[in-house]
Formats: sequence, structure tokens, C-alpha cells
Amino acid sequence: MIYLNAEFKSSHYDLRKYSVLLFATYTLFGLAFSSYSYQLRYYAEHNGIDYSFQSKLESISYILVALFILNIGKISDLVGRERAVFITSAVGSLSPVIALLSISPVSFFFSVLALNSAFLGGAVARNLLAIEIGGVKTGSVVGIAMTGTAVAMIFGPIIGDLLKGSFGFFGVFSFSSSMFVGSALVSFFMKTGKSGVMYKGWGISSIPSELRGFATFATLDRFAYYIWVPLIFALTASEGISIQSSALLYSIQNAAWLIFQFPMGILADRWDPRKLLSLSEILTSLSAIMLAVGIVEGGDIVALSSSFALLGLNIASWAPSYSSYFMKKTTGERRGIYMASINFYATIAAIPSPFVGGALRSIIPGGYGHLLFAAVLHAINAAYVLRIR
Repeated sequence: MIYLNAEFKSSHYDLRKYSVLLFATYTLFGLAFSSYSYQLRYYAEHNGIDYSFQSKLESISYILVALFILNIGKISDLVGRERAVFITSAVGSLSPVIALLSISPVSFFFSVLALNSAFLGGAVARNLLAIEIGGVKTGSVVGIAMTGTAVAMIFGPIIGDLLKGSFGFFGVFSFSSSMFVGSALVSFFMKTGKSGVMYKGWGISSIPSELRGFATFATLDRFAYYIWVPLIFALTASEGISIQSSALLYSIQNAAWLIFQFPMGILADRWDPRKLLSLSEILTSLSAIMLAVGIVEGGDIVALSSSFALLGLNIASWAPSYSSYFMKKTTGERRGIYMASINFYATIAAIPSPFVGGALRSIIPGGYGHLLFAAVLHAINAAYVLRIR
């Protein structure tokens, strides 16, 4: 590992200390995101911005998010992993503020842009920080950190619903912004150093040959996932499922995530991470199918709960296996730009996803065609990832 000095690498105390700080960063970010993201969709729907228009704005935002991700990778390499984490969390804190100031289509777009930048850029920044801290124990370190996220994601929707009931959207959005700020501030207590490597231009790096199969897998996954998951609460709102029921479903998802996160982290270190990634894709495919069943059955709670639980298992298995595979395949000071480049191309691929999802939902009778299409893509990707080296 190139950033951490010899004293840090040899000190179990420092590893524990940094793991606790990483846990706090992930937890606060999880509280910020989970209390707010589904509320934002209902807030928009309540103010006349429907599913179709939200999907268009979502797609457009990914163009700018992709550039943000690329530069977060550069920042992570240039000035330190923890500073990139600070920037992404700080950007996230702006999303609720923008939404509160105005709920026009323009302000909603910038609110979504800030949220997606924080979520996708933050995932890159935090994973790079976790890899730097964890080294050969990356899967376990990510598993511990994301257990904090899972706990936060269980209570976040509940807190959001309680705040909405007591103080309206203002209470929810203010809480979320403060949690994003807290996540940013915790990162100041971690010092991982910097490489000093210099980049020119946008820094779009040629992905090394040993990572190209993985990049293809990540790109197809992002395209399929973004056909349906980011707008899942816009879908539940349009299907007449109450905001209270959506909060419950979100908590079911995150309970499944919490229960399985740490075991999945350990498994990512001890098992071939490609097999765990394949399992993650299968779980996502089944989740999309069960969501379609829930819609067909008029909001059947068993089918919907199963869908969200499977999605929680997908999250628990995805992050540690992704990070573990990437850690094993990369070394050196350009790790940040390599991860950012993969996520850049994956995000570009996701730009048409909400359009595709919205079109399939409108064209195919029943309102679930996009879910079945995504399920097929995830199943194909589950087979493909086992073929990469």
C-alpha cells in the first residue's frame, strides 16, 4: 500500500481506530441518505413532478455525475482519500437545502444532481479509503463499515417518517443535511497521506487490460440497476403505495442488509469475490421479479417485502466483493483514477437507463416491463462475471 506509512500498517491500534472512524463516516452518510432520498421522490410527486419527468431529469444528471466521479478519483490520488470523502459528503449536504429553497423542475434537478454526485462519487471515495485502510482485509473492513450504514439505513427511513409527521419536509431535509455534514467532518480525523501523482486534463485513464472484464461487468450492472432501483420510490408513489408503507419496505431492505453485511465482508476475503458478485447479481434479478409480482398483485405486501429484502442482500454482498476484487487487481498511486474511470464509464452507460425504464414501463402493459428487462440483464451479468479473470 502506498499511502499509509509503515507505522500505520504495523499498528493494530491505528487500524482499529481508523476502522471506527470509517464506521462513523459510513453510518452518518447512511442516515443522511436513507432518511431523505425516498422522501425527495414523494416531495417531487406531491409538487407535480411525476415519474416520467423524474426519470428524464435523473438521466440528464448522470452526465455531470460521471465527470464528478472522475475528478473525485483524481482528488483521492492527489490530495488524499479522506479529503475526497469530505468533498462528496459536503456536496450531499447541499441536496436537501436546494430542495427546500424551491421545488421547481430546475431546483429539483440540481437537488438530484447533488444527491447522485454524493451517492455515486461518495461510494468511490469511501471504498478507496476503505481499501487503503484495510489492505488484505479490505472485505472485512468494508463489511464492518457498511454494517454501520445498514444500521443507519434501518433507522433512517423511520426517522425520516417521524420527522415528516412532526415537522413536515423541512424537518426531514434539515436532519439529512446535518448528517451529511457530520459524515464530512469525521473524515478530517483520518490521515492517509497523498501520492502526489499528477494528471492532465480530465484524467480519463486507460483501464488496464486486467481490469477490462471487470469494467464491462460493472458497466452492465450499472445500466441494468439504474433502469429501476434509483426510481423505486417514484414507482411506489405512482402505484399508490403510501409513504409509510415505503418507509417500512425500506427498513426491511436495510434489516436484511444489516444481518448479512458483516458475514458477507468476511466471505469476500475468504472466497473468490467473483462468485460473490455473481450471487449479488442473481439476488438483484430476483428482487426485480418479486417487485413486478408485487405490482401485478396490487401492492401485495409479501411480494414487495421479499423484493426489498433481496435488494438488501444484494447490497450486503456487492460492496465487499467489489472492493476485494479491485484491491487484489490493483496496486500503486493510480488506484483512485482506475476506480473512478471504471465508475465513469459505468455512469455514462447509466445515462439512458431511466429513459429505457420509463419507456418500457409505458409501452408494456402492466407497468412492470422495465423490471423484467432489468432482471434478465442482471441474470446475464451473473454468468458473465464468472468468466472474467
